[in-house]
Amino acid sequence: MEGAMPLEAKEENVANKNVIVTLRLKNKADTGEKLEQLCREFFMDTRQFEGCLWVHAYRKEDSAEEVLFLEEWDSVEHYKKYLDWRRGNGTLDRMTSLLDGPPVIEYWPQKID
Repeated sequence: MEGAMPLEAKEENVANKNVIVTLRLKNKADTGEKLEQLCREFFMDTRQFEGCLWVHAYRKEDSAEEVLFLEEWDSVEHYKKYLDWRRGNGTLDRMTSLLDGPPVIEYWPQKID
């Protein structure tokens, strides 16, 4: 897996609403600890980035290689600006080098109350 992976998601009229973002990753074998350290490092900047309301990451109990990020952003546009910033400063490449396949991003704009 060389270079940055595409981080595109399907969008359906979600550009200007608060949105939940899910990001699913599968890390390469024996890179889980490195990925966790990198996530902790990233979280400080992510949580302070304009438009980020919160972010948390979780591992599956039966699969140490799978990670799910749950995030809430002011809008998809804020999240895209964040991804562009991560691409531009090289930190996204640091994460994708630890992955076994492309990340999967989905936007969830419609809250059911």
